[in-house]
Amino acid sequence: NDGHEIVIGYWPGPGVGGSISRSGIDGRDEIRLFTRWLIWDGWVKAEWFGLRRWLYYRGLHNAVEPYIPFTCRIAPPPGSGGYKHWHCRLRPRHAGDHRYVNYTWPRRPGERVKYDPKPKEHAA
Repeated sequence: NDGHEIVIGYWPGPGVGGSISRSGIDGRDEIRLFTRWLIWDGWVKAEWFGLRRWLYYRGLHNAVEPYIPFTCRIAPPPGSGGYKHWHCRLRPRHAGDHRYVNYTWPRRPGERVKYDPKPKEHAA
């Protein structure tokens, strides 16, 4: 083996449920083509020039409501019909039910989330 052979396969190897295939690269031109493909197409372009993770991170955090300071931040209990990213937006230590946009849930555990639209505020 002169170092110009690529072995592609998976563990545990031939004869034990694995598979190995050998492919020879003939010459320096093919080595350059393979290296270009591996580095450029496989790593750089596949990761969108480094933007993929950043865009995913920004998109995920924009889709889920960010933390709003000076709010109650109590989420509906599991199994109550609400989502874990809902957080009460009323002031801390408020009286009455917790509210996230048009949904409310009581302080007592075991009760379900209810749809309770807020009255529309009319502009003066």
